[in-house]
Amino acid sequence: MIPPRPIIQAHILCLSSIRFSKRLLLRRGRWGATCHHLAMLIEIVACSSEDAKTAERAGANRVELCSAIHLGGLTPSLGTLIQAKATVGTPVAPMVRPRPAGSCYTRAEFDTMCRDVDLFADHGADAIVTGVLNEDGTLDLDRNSELVRRAGKVPVS
Repeated sequence: MIPPRPIIQAHILCLSSIRFSKRLLLRRGRWGATCHHLAMLIEIVACSSEDAKTAERAGANRVELCSAIHLGGLTPSLGTLIQAKATVGTPVAPMVRPRPAGSCYTRAEFDTMCRDVDLFADHGADAIVTGVLNEDGTLDLDRNSELVRRAGKVPVS
């Protein structure tokens, strides 16, 4: 059995950052004592189809698509997903996060998340990045299960 590949996430804002981050990630993979024998998945965050193309050229194995990265990343528009998918061959995983500041959502926010998951799954998302917590900070198993169910065959992380 092949062990799961660790994900290294790099938040990228410009081309020069991608070049620097790519070198940094490659060094970690090549020289890191614990990473030497592991296959690594490099996921780079992008906020547009142009960012996604740059991430792909920089060696990303997967692009996490979001908007408002200065707020920690929010749900991108459906148009942004469609354009990114048309621009790159790399798998694209949109983030489903309706607002900044935490992951405990109101009923209305959760309903919006469900609609976003439905739309992203129907329009070719390769994976969906999301998560819901209870008020005490524990995982909201019911709501997370509902998002996974709605995504169907699209992986949710």
